[in-house]
Amino acid sequence: MSRNWRNPKADDGEAGSDGEGEGGGASKTELMDWEQIAHSSTKDIVLFCIDAGPHMHKINPDTNVSFLHSALLAACKFQETKLIVSPNDQVGILLFGTQYTEMQGFINKGPVYSHCTVLQKIAQVDVEPLVDIFDLLADDERGTQHLDRISLTAPYEKGKLFRIEHALGNAVHYMIAQGKTGYKRIFFMTNNDDPAVLKNDDTAKPIRSSSERTDATRKCLKFVNEAGLRNIELEPLFISSSEHTFEVDKFYGNVFAAYDDPLSSDPEVSSDSDDSETEDDEDEYDLLADLLPNERQPSSALKTKAQRRAERIARQSKREQREARNRSLYDCAVKMEEISQTLEERQMPKRVVFNTVMEIGEGIQLGVKGYSMFAKATRGTPVRMVEEASGYREVAAKVVPVCEDTGQILQPKKDIDTAFSFGAGAAAAGYNEAMLADQERQAGAGAGAGPSTAREAEANGDLGGLPDLGSIPGSAGRGLAKFTKEEMREMREMGLPHGIRILGFKPQSKLEFWMNTKHSVFLYPTDETYAGSKRFFASLLQSMAKKKVFGLAVCLPRAGSTPSFAAIWPREEEVSAEGVQLTAPGMFMIPLPYADDIRDNPVEMSLTPKREEVEAAAAIVKKYSYSRPFYPDTYNNPALALHYATLRAAAFDRERPMTSKIAQARQAAAAASAAGEQDGMEIDGGGGAAAVPSSSMGTLGTMLSSVRKAEVVKDDTLPEYENIDATEEEVHLIRNFNELIPKAGYGSVRGAPPKFKKRDEATLKSKWASQTLSTYKVDELKAALLFYKLALTGRKAELVERLDTFLTLRWG
Repeated sequence: MSRNWRNPKADDGEAGSDGEGEGGGASKTELMDWEQIAHSSTKDIVLFCIDAGPHMHKINPDTNVSFLHSALLAACKFQETKLIVSPNDQVGILLFGTQYTEMQGFINKGPVYSHCTVLQKIAQVDVEPLVDIFDLLADDERGTQHLDRISLTAPYEKGKLFRIEHALGNAVHYMIAQGKTGYKRIFFMTNNDDPAVLKNDDTAKPIRSSSERTDATRKCLKFVNEAGLRNIELEPLFISSSEHTFEVDKFYGNVFAAYDDPLSSDPEVSSDSDDSETEDDEDEYDLLADLLPNERQPSSALKTKAQRRAERIARQSKREQREARNRSLYDCAVKMEEISQTLEERQMPKRVVFNTVMEIGEGIQLGVKGYSMFAKATRGTPVRMVEEASGYREVAAKVVPVCEDTGQILQPKKDIDTAFSFGAGAAAAGYNEAMLADQERQAGAGAGAGPSTAREAEANGDLGGLPDLGSIPGSAGRGLAKFTKEEMREMREMGLPHGIRILGFKPQSKLEFWMNTKHSVFLYPTDETYAGSKRFFASLLQSMAKKKVFGLAVCLPRAGSTPSFAAIWPREEEVSAEGVQLTAPGMFMIPLPYADDIRDNPVEMSLTPKREEVEAAAAIVKKYSYSRPFYPDTYNNPALALHYATLRAAAFDRERPMTSKIAQARQAAAAASAAGEQDGMEIDGGGGAAAVPSSSMGTLGTMLSSVRKAEVVKDDTLPEYENIDATEEEVHLIRNFNELIPKAGYGSVRGAPPKFKKRDEATLKSKWASQTLSTYKVDELKAALLFYKLALTGRKAELVERLDTFLTLRWG
């Protein structure tokens, strides 16, 4: 899908065009709708359509794991990043070419094709399904249970060919079942460049005839076109390796319109013959050489062999560069890296803050939308939890207004009014209420003529010794002015119409830097309110940019807001030499301050510096000057990065990232061990170094003794661990303990605490049905309770009873 800002339709000479030619051509005054390209403003729905055929279960020599393993790992990493960047998005995984079919209930309309499995249904990204897939990948990496032996990922029968159009049909129909809202994408991942050929270990046997291949391509194109009509993007991610390069031209070029470089099959370019002289590439055309007289152009006959060889090498180099550039559009490794980089940038979605009208003159109006371009990225709001017998539950906070005097619960719309303090009476309102209450008690205790209560005395104007605080006519009295919501809105809006009204234009040099006191809003036209708004907006933008002026406007974009002056600043489109858009065209609405908002800086007289002091200060400034420009979008917030990395480690039971204090402690320990201090380690605790003798390090001693007795299953793919002790044996043991235990799935130690997984529920259900839960050990019971988020306290009998009660409610 095109992501250009300009509409590729030709200019048909409508009102508002530039009139650069009568023969048509691309219009410079017609802009595409923002919503068609700002996909980050909507919910993202992604479906990974991954090939699970026999060829995907082969080991990739570059990664030492199967191609399917790498594809599933990439999908999990994608979701892991989504959990932090945009947790409201939805992701699913569909495997095709499997032995079994698991598609029931996922497609509402359309046929359901066989040999496809929904490994993860399309739902909001969550930790639990990711943990299950990570466990499958861990078992496959350890070799305890390979992916080709699991029912969900078992490949299609050998000797039979899977119909690739069935995979596209199931994927498109499954995505259509998700509704009409959201930005939908299907990532199609495979390493088989010709699905019409059955590939064995050493042979490649064509199964389909030429007519059958054409029919398969036609059916695939049918589903691709259907996806395009439903605004579903199909992004091919083809997997290559060092032993095999994915050739798109064999089959998928006609399906996804992703071809290899056309010059790759050109004998004039790829031939090594010295007689190749023809240059058909349009990039090789030299206009200046074509305009020169023929007698000045060197003929090919006069070229030396070295010149022809140099030209051939140059053409070959350009062909390779172009081929690499085209291949990056569909290569899985490059594409996933770009997607991951885009997600890691954590760009905030462009939110529409208002949809209003811009008025240029009397009766000249156009529709515009304002987009918030800046929003501070903060940590998520922590959730308050309470521990109960059944587990942890979230505490729901509820604010209830209560009268301070009577304790009666008040209704916000009925009993509560809005008032403003005015004058000294408001400040003394609390004192006045206290005096009235005291007088009321005295009047109730005594007897005599006159008002029965102090409240009645106040109503009659007889306050006795109370201070007269005064009141405002039509107000709440005692210095509090009360207004209704309609009156509040009238005062805020000042009776002005909603919208952006341009009063005039001023030179851009008249807008001072200090006047930009708030975040600007990006304005972009929309034809929803007034037809032709985009053309008029584009013409106005070009005219303002050409004359170097900005608009001065009165802005009341939303109902209930306060009117303000604003500068309407034009921004032209910037395009790189390759035709890639760098900045989008539009206008910025910059709120301007009022005179009441401006504060004068205090003027303090200081001594005049000497010439030598000025030169010395100038040298210091020059020394520390940063010549290169500063781009804020290249620097992420390190505190947020550490926060989300810690959350990710806690959610997936991994080792938490090291902070500076931990790094200093390990460096100090390494230095102490290198110095030969065997009786203790110095650990930096922030306030100073303290010597910790080995005898007092019970945790380390217990760890070493338990690991020595355990049978260690070493994983060579684990990263190297820092040397924090002197002896080689302890280094080996500590490395395995600290790296294998926290990752719990990429390596294990016998004797480590057991971990309950979802696939263990079948065994648990059988033991619950036979009333043999007591055969579990305490650690196994706690692992099951932790999996179901139940309390872990108590003896074994209590744990068994708690687990049995929960399972009875669930399965009983």
